[in-house]
Amino acid sequence: MKSLLSVRVLDVIFALSTFDFLLWEIFINTITIFLKYGKYTAISNLVLHTYFLKAGRFKGNHSEESSIVEFWYHDEYIIQNACKSKLNPGDQEKFSFAADLLVSRESLPYLTRDGIASADILIFLMGHIHNLDKYRRWTPLTYVYEDSFTLFLKRFNSKSFCNKVLPLFDVSSIEELKQKIQDIEIPDGYWGYPGSMRSYSSYLRILKEVELASKP
Repeated sequence: MKSLLSVRVLDVIFALSTFDFLLWEIFINTITIFLKYGKYTAISNLVLHTYFLKAGRFKGNHSEESSIVEFWYHDEYIIQNACKSKLNPGDQEKFSFAADLLVSRESLPYLTRDGIASADILIFLMGHIHNLDKYRRWTPLTYVYEDSFTLFLKRFNSKSFCNKVLPLFDVSSIEELKQKIQDIEIPDGYWGYPGSMRSYSSYLRILKEVELASKP
């Protein structure tokens, strides 16, 4: 039987994790809407902006300078464990309770499961292409809910589309974009959920294989 103190500590940790979840949700949903309407400059400004984030829950109150891409949502296991008693039997089989909770709160037609997952993957790709700290890169927890992001990546074969998305990669020409994508390092091993038919690192490979700006 848990002591009253341990229960209160878990309640505090869960409350903080819930706050982190809401920040994570707000950020991804904002990027989702920007992506839906092709607001690539707005996405770049939000994702690549320098923020002063708390260094860590147990590391004091000082802040660290970083981009939001370096923020990894790492409290999922706390939410999962805190909610175990409230989960339905089928919920235990889900890849990620936090990811499932996020996409289940979709708001049609602006926020769809596919749109949320696509925004999540885009943030991961931007972090990788901008070569941020590999130990603090964004992990797209919702990637298994994506249905159309591969088609988005294949649009990079269009010169006009490449010109539109230049702000996402902080470049001013297609040649610079080509160089950035060419420099992408495909990670070794499998990056994804055990049991999933695909990994989120596969999107890096798909992007590298596209013949950039080969069509009008």
